[in-house]
Amino acid sequence: DPAIGPPLVNAYPAFEPADRPRLIAALTARPGSAGQLLDAITAGKIKRTDLSAIDARQIRNLNVPALTQRLAGVWGEIRETPAAKQQLAANYKAQLTPDVLAAANRADGRTVCTNTCAPCHTLYGQGGKIGPDLTGGERRHNLDSLLAKITDPSSELPTDSRYTILKLKDGRTLAGMVANRTDTMLTLKSITETSTVALNEIQSTEVLPISLMPEGLFENLNPTQRRDLVGYLMSDRLGRGPGRGP
Repeated sequence: DPAIGPPLVNAYPAFEPADRPRLIAALTARPGSAGQLLDAITAGKIKRTDLSAIDARQIRNLNVPALTQRLAGVWGEIRETPAAKQQLAANYKAQLTPDVLAAANRADGRTVCTNTCAPCHTLYGQGGKIGPDLTGGERRHNLDSLLAKITDPSSELPTDSRYTILKLKDGRTLAGMVANRTDTMLTLKSITETSTVALNEIQSTEVLPISLMPEGLFENLNPTQRRDLVGYLMSDRLGRGPGRGP
């Protein structure tokens, strides 16, 4: 029923956190309710971070220019992945067959994750706080979604994930993601440090349409490392999922 949008938006706070993704998925299925969802996010009734990249892409897939424009302002940018990167992801998927992933050593994959993902991402309470927490993310359990994000990290770019460069009046240059902004201060987080500066100390700000997550992550790994990393990321903490390693 198209009229269900407003009641669902109003009832959102009463839903259990585990049920909210399904509610948002229902709201993003139609242009009308998707617009009502964006209204609620703009008004602060629903957290912007509750809208996942998959939800944002669904809104974009509705092909309503006004909604796509609003989405960019409320959530961030969504763009199509270039054909070359789609092919790259397809090549990796062809290599990472179910049988290959079943042979993954998750202990070695955890080591690869520590070196490549953990500086920015948290998984099961361990790792950095720069990027999204991977623990509860469904994306890592889906090979297509996981490879799409790895091969083209900037295709889905939430506002707070954009690479920002600050030039300060004292001659310093800081770069990272904006973690917090007030009327007087701005906090910028990078892999190595967190810096808070007064707004009146900033000479110029440049926001780049790229993710802090680097491209080419898989290209720097050998096939065994790629297998073990994906096997580890796709498994759960109890050892279920792709990979037979410890």
